[in-house]
Amino acid sequence: MFQVLRVRLYAKRSVQHQERVVASISLLKKMGEVMDTDWMAKGKCRELPPETFFPSDGVGVDVARKICVDCIAKESCLEYALANHIDHGVWGGTSERERRRIARARRKIALEIKH
Repeated sequence: MFQVLRVRLYAKRSVQHQERVVASISLLKKMGEVMDTDWMAKGKCRELPPETFFPSDGVGVDVARKICVDCIAKESCLEYALANHIDHGVWGGTSERERRRIARARRKIALEIKH
């Protein structure tokens, strides 16, 4: 029963994520700013099931990170996740918490530059 609920929750999150990504890309196209996604075809993740990068525990995060370590698309993947405010899963070898910290640090630096 619990496993079924977890799968349904994952599926729901996945659909919501896809909808947000599509909405983000549509908005960027309207603004004339489209982010390059060619890196997606080069990433090591293309060969693995998506569940690998959307773990439910810390062990799963470590497994995904190990896959990302020497991926040629790692930097582009991370930037994509940050630009699209993707708040779940492992992207560019970083967890949700790590991406929040990176985003927060970048906002802080941007504010310091403005002042």
